[in-house]
Amino acid sequence: SLEVADLDADGDGEVIVGAPRMTVRDQNSAGAVLVYDAEGDRPFLLSDVLFLSFAEEGDRLGSSLTIGRTGGQEFVIAGAPGNEKTAMMFCSKFSTGLGPRCE
Repeated sequence: SLEVADLDADGDGEVIVGAPRMTVRDQNSAGAVLVYDAEGDRPFLLSDVLFLSFAEEGDRLGSSLTIGRTGGQEFVIAGAPGNEKTAMMFCSKFSTGLGPRCE
């Protein structure tokens, strides 16, 4: 899955890529969401990785992606259908103005 969102509210988008078969914390196919900053000299370098802190084998996080918005801030919503989970990911390296929750 693939989305584009302005996670840092700087006026240009970050590329969000689902990686549902990725091994996370030794859990096969737990999945992750990869974030690439599309600006700069090397936009192909990975900028951030989002995953579930309670990742389980077979979650397949990132099988589906969409972007949510609250108070002018965009955030990632990712599906993990293997174990019937959905994650709203407010905090990332790109988060701004979300207070102590994301610091």
